[in-house]
Amino acid sequence: MKPLLIAMMGCLAAAAQTPPPILRLIRAPNASGFPARYANAGSNVEVLGMRAMTGLGETWLMEQHPTFASIEDLDKALAPGTDADPSHWVDASPTAQDEVLGPSRTIVAFFRDGWGYRSDDAIRMLPRARYFLVTVYRMRPDSDQDMESLMKQRHQRLDGLNANQPDLVYHVILGASSGLYLVLAPLVSLRAMDDRLARMPLEMEPRQTPSSVVGRESLLFRIDPGLSYVSDDFAAVDKPFWRGQ
Repeated sequence: MKPLLIAMMGCLAAAAQTPPPILRLIRAPNASGFPARYANAGSNVEVLGMRAMTGLGETWLMEQHPTFASIEDLDKALAPGTDADPSHWVDASPTAQDEVLGPSRTIVAFFRDGWGYRSDDAIRMLPRARYFLVTVYRMRPDSDQDMESLMKQRHQRLDGLNANQPDLVYHVILGASSGLYLVLAPLVSLRAMDDRLARMPLEMEPRQTPSSVVGRESLLFRIDPGLSYVSDDFAAVDKPFWRGQ
C-alpha cells in the first residue's frame, strides 16, 4: 500500500503543477469585496487578484478553470442577474480603453501548450509570485502559425541569455476580437526586472517581426492577496502573505 500511496501523491503533485487549461479574466476598475462573493458561492476555483502598476488603473481577476463546465458551475453559483454576477462587476464606460486589449472587460483564454517558456516552472512560482508581467499581442486574424513561430524565436533568445523568466501563453478565444494572446510571467520580486533590463538589447523583438503583429504592449501588475481567492493548499506555500499575519 505504501508504494501505491507514494505514487498517488506524486500524481497529485504533478496535477497541481499543470497550467490551468482555461482562464477567465475580469478587468474591473475596483474589485473590493469580490473574494467574499466567491466564498459565498462556495467556489473551488483559484482566483488571483492583481492591481495594475502601469497602463490603465484597473484590477484584474484571473480565474483558473479546468474546463468550461467549471465556468458554468461558477456562473450558476454566482447567481446570474444579481450583484454577484461578474458581468455586474465591471465598468461599461467606453472612456477608458486599452489600445491593444481593446474594450473587452471579461475574456476567456485557452492555454497554448509548448508556447510558454518553462511553463512548469511558471506554475510552480504562482504561490510565491508577488507581481505579474503581462505581455499582450494582437495579431491579424488567422495568424496562429506566425504567433507560434514568434514564441519559438523568443524561446531561443531566452535560452541564449540563460534567462530565468518562465511564463505561460494563453490565446483569447471569447470576449475579444480574433488574434489576441497573453504572455503571463509571474515574478517573485521586481528585482528580476533589473536583470531583464540589463539584457534588454538582446531580448527585443526580432528585426523581422511578422507583419501579422498588429500591436504589442507590456503591463506590470502587483498581486493583492486581499483581492484573491485561493485554496489553503495554494496559500500554504506562504501563509502569512495569502492569509495575513
